[in-house]
Amino acid sequence: MAKIKELWMRIFDACRPWDDTAILAQAKTFEELEIQLNKDLETLHNYFENWSLRLNPAKSVHCCFHLNNHRAERKLKLFINNSQITHSEHPKYLGIHLDRTLTFKTHLTKLKGKLSSRNNILHKLAGSSWGSDANTLRTSALALIFSTAEYCAPVWEGSCHTKLIDTQLNSTLRILTGVCQPTRIDWLPVLAHISPPELRRKEATKKMYQKLLDSPDLEINPILQSPPKHRLKSRKPIWSRGNQLLSQNFNISAAWTNSWISSDIPNKNLITSPSVKIPGFSLPRREWVLLNRFRTGQGRCAELMKLWGYTKDPNCACNVPQSMSHILDDCPLYKFNGGISNLHSVTPEALNWLKALPLRL
Repeated sequence: MAKIKELWMRIFDACRPWDDTAILAQAKTFEELEIQLNKDLETLHNYFENWSLRLNPAKSVHCCFHLNNHRAERKLKLFINNSQITHSEHPKYLGIHLDRTLTFKTHLTKLKGKLSSRNNILHKLAGSSWGSDANTLRTSALALIFSTAEYCAPVWEGSCHTKLIDTQLNSTLRILTGVCQPTRIDWLPVLAHISPPELRRKEATKKMYQKLLDSPDLEINPILQSPPKHRLKSRKPIWSRGNQLLSQNFNISAAWTNSWISSDIPNKNLITSPSVKIPGFSLPRREWVLLNRFRTGQGRCAELMKLWGYTKDPNCACNVPQSMSHILDDCPLYKFNGGISNLHSVTPEALNWLKALPLRL
């Protein structure tokens, strides 16, 4: 039994490094690639044969990465034990869908669909007047959606197709905060207390690049120290993005604050620092949603409902156009005497006013 156990342990040790293994070669012609890769595959096959193991060609694929559109359909002729390996236009490696020109459009398109499904789950936890509190929704969003959206972000952060997932993440933040669709996007991260997705990805890229620079034993380190020539402006590899972020001393809080200060968002004077958690996270869902809609000036008031085509009468019960600011500051029937600043701070008077407000905004 001891010899059998030892044998199995040796087999396990031999097999362990080959999980999710890729062979990479670089050449100027497709013919050179075929020669080099077939030699490597033969060496790999012989090694497995010595350990009484067998590679499965049916579970192996190959892909050629290049920018020559005239030869986009060119497929390599690669073999494992006389069995040809199939070609894949979008191979999946370690959870990332690759493509010939490394635009990551396919990966981000598939990721968009996955995030949409998870947003549907988050929808089940909250409506406009019922549901979990903001702290619970925030934790759920970070664990269920943002963790998926940011997997391997330093790899594809420079892609021009990141807007595909940003739209889904904005939907996530709207569910969390309860704001209406026309609300300015700049408000969403502030209300949710989650940094903007673009800045979060840059922060991840900076940390990864610094970690690679601090690991001289890695094979990629010489490439980072002497990066290859930049061929296309549309391609932004990690060494160009990471080096730029380090040289600029990128700081996510400072970048977020500068973006907020330079914006022209209504009521932005309520927020001194966008990275600071705003009051009201522990409020019941209805009061939390109402509070955020007054903060942003976007709610289901009569004036906006007419603008969106849901009603014909824009007037309040007091025969004045009913905007969110009118309800809060001017309406003789509903106004709050403390103003928007006290409402934002969620004073006891403001909370009582929100609870007693009969309107569905």
